[in-house]
Amino acid sequence: MQSILMALILPAFTAAVLLWLWRKKKTEGMFFRICMIGTAVGACLMIHEAISGDMRTVTELDGTSGSNAMESVDLEVQADSGEVLPVTIRIPEREYTDEEALAILKKQAAELDGMILGKNTSFDRIEWDLDLPDSFAETGTEVSWSSSRPDLIAWDGTLGAEVPPGTAATLYGALKLGETDYAYERNITLYPSKEATAWNTALQHETENENRGNAPDEKIRLPEEWDGRKLTWYEKNKKTGGLLCLLMLLTAFAGCYIQRRKKEEISEKHRKEMTVQYPELICKIRLFTSAGLSLRQCFRRLAADNREIGRCNFEIENGTPEEEAYAHLGERVGTQEYRRLSLLLCQSRKRGGSQFSLQLAEEAQNALETRKRNAKAIGEKAAVRMALPLGLMLLDVLILIMVPAMLSFG
Repeated sequence: MQSILMALILPAFTAAVLLWLWRKKKTEGMFFRICMIGTAVGACLMIHEAISGDMRTVTELDGTSGSNAMESVDLEVQADSGEVLPVTIRIPEREYTDEEALAILKKQAAELDGMILGKNTSFDRIEWDLDLPDSFAETGTEVSWSSSRPDLIAWDGTLGAEVPPGTAATLYGALKLGETDYAYERNITLYPSKEATAWNTALQHETENENRGNAPDEKIRLPEEWDGRKLTWYEKNKKTGGLLCLLMLLTAFAGCYIQRRKKEEISEKHRKEMTVQYPELICKIRLFTSAGLSLRQCFRRLAADNREIGRCNFEIENGTPEEEAYAHLGERVGTQEYRRLSLLLCQSRKRGGSQFSLQLAEEAQNALETRKRNAKAIGEKAAVRMALPLGLMLLDVLILIMVPAMLSFG
């Protein structure tokens, strides 16, 4: 149960992030639904993987040997209180005396008779590859192998491709533990190898025979019995639940980033458009107010020509105080020009309009100067961008002039 709850942490976190992004309107509805479905599928897969389990209970570790001496083993331990802690156990080295080493080697040499036969039933009939160990992990003993007929049986126990039936040979094993050596010797009789008809090849042929004549889209049936033995097939589970949840989480953040970038691009484009319209807007406001119109009447006339002025006028007509609506205008656009305009409009409402016309005239003059500077900067940037094409064209002209001249002199 605890493993299932732990497996749900990542899907729950992913779902919480997706819900937060959706409530904050940082992701679209269709995108949100796709990510939530993927997260749900990932959660189901992780529950299945948790039930299958990836840990096993151990009561002991392999002792000291040449292969795992001083090796660190990462484990987890659980006390009666239920607390689980990670623990790293280091396997210590062990040294043997000559007498102990010799006794161990003799014992291991005696064990080799029962270890190396593999699928063979007797040393008098070797027709399967021998299982020749290269070490004893529990003590660190190293074993090297050779034979009197290396052309028929290799050092790793593999039979040759063509072995005459009943060929006599001698198998040699050299056991070494520390500085102590011990020799192992065994007479064997070799026969043609049966490895070609071993499990993999035999079951492959059995499967092909059983499914011969199947339609292309029909499922492949696996044999339930072979050579008088009942077969049970297994396939490794794929650990995809966690990866799917992480993918959905990354997809959600990527979608939010793309959406935020789009909003920023739209906002930047809108600010540029409003900045271009600003001098004309100021001149119209000055013209209408000079003609005796109030700010509210002025905004009604300008609502159709400027979207932000239209929104400001809409707020005023729906009950928003004028000063608050003017403040919203500068906040929405976000440029210095419109913030100054909002400040002028608010001051006009508070102090009256005695100086408002002069302030508008000054602001209109500043806006026109700003437009000229911006236009000049854009022109300078265009000139810089044109420098490279012009340079390439000049290079082409020089080549067209110099190459014929050089060829004529040559």
